[in-house]
Amino acid sequence: MPGIPPLPAKLLADDIVPSRNVKVETNAGAVHLTGTVASAAQAERAAEIAKAVSGVKSVRNDLSVK
Repeated sequence: MPGIPPLPAKLLADDIVPSRNVKVETNAGAVHLTGTVASAAQAERAAEIAKAVSGVKSVRNDLSVK
């Protein structure tokens, strides 16, 4: 889907989100985030980045804070 492939790259470029711990799955404009992050702020930031990508219709944030 156009616009969604850059999402993992945007997470990698972000200084707040530890992207190596975040798994991104996409399906027809829906994004599913899983994995672990150190804080609720990191989880929220990952969802914000995903929502800002063109073509994303919904984001399911299942990131765990450890």
